[in-house]
Amino acid sequence: MGGKFEVGCPHKCDCEWNIKRGKFVHCHCPKDHLRCLFKVRAVKSLMSDQYQLRECQLKHDCGFYHHSNKITSAYLAERYIDDWKADPRWSLKAFIDKVYRDLGLTIGYSKAWFTRARVKQILYGDGDKQYAKVYQYAFALLKYNRGSTAIVVVENNEHTSSPHFARMNDSLCNCKGWKKNNIFPVAWAIVEVENTTSWTWCLELLMNDTGHIDGDGLTLMSDRQKGLIEAISITAPKADVRFCVRHIWANFKKKFAGTLFKEAFWKAAKATTLVRYWKPYNTLL
Repeated sequence: MGGKFEVGCPHKCDCEWNIKRGKFVHCHCPKDHLRCLFKVRAVKSLMSDQYQLRECQLKHDCGFYHHSNKITSAYLAERYIDDWKADPRWSLKAFIDKVYRDLGLTIGYSKAWFTRARVKQILYGDGDKQYAKVYQYAFALLKYNRGSTAIVVVENNEHTSSPHFARMNDSLCNCKGWKKNNIFPVAWAIVEVENTTSWTWCLELLMNDTGHIDGDGLTLMSDRQKGLIEAISITAPKADVRFCVRHIWANFKKKFAGTLFKEAFWKAAKATTLVRYWKPYNTLL
């Protein structure tokens, strides 16, 4: 830091200012123009490293401003990292509102997004380093879960010398829990995008691991994910297809909302006979 420093309000007028005397040389602003005179000026002592306060005008005439470019995403990440850790799905809008309530400052969407990105990097580490350990994960799965399947697909990237991770599929079909438990994670996959091609790839591996040719003997229940219905018709045409009632209701209530429709829908969904199935609809009619 130099021999002196001066801090003034950013909302003061742009007229010429005499730094040595701390006064305006001549102000051309109209009398009704809002001019904040807030100012702090200090000079470094010749005999020590201390600074002497020469002028101190702490009164603000411009009011409080809720926008500031001085607050950084690094500061916000450090201040609110515990909040993000407690609720990883915290929405950016809720975060922006929280900053305003705490600090009285309004931050933009981009700064909130960068803050969340910084927090994720602090909590979960660098994504590139994690993907570098994919092969280790696959080898561990094959070693400690005999009979399982682990497939990693990579692509050559023209911009880098190392291969680029594309997709991964893991199957635990040979674990004992596959036949003993009612709910058990059979397989999972990480793909580039959710579409018919990626779903077809996953289902082909699943049919091969479970030994159900064309899906014969299987019942597949879905929530109409993108491309899944088409993929099932290609890889498992003999499988029985069912749909999740909760997702059907989510679409149904968009057109038929209200308590009456809701009660009738769930009574029909839980019906075990044809008579009980049609009874809620007869009530509506």
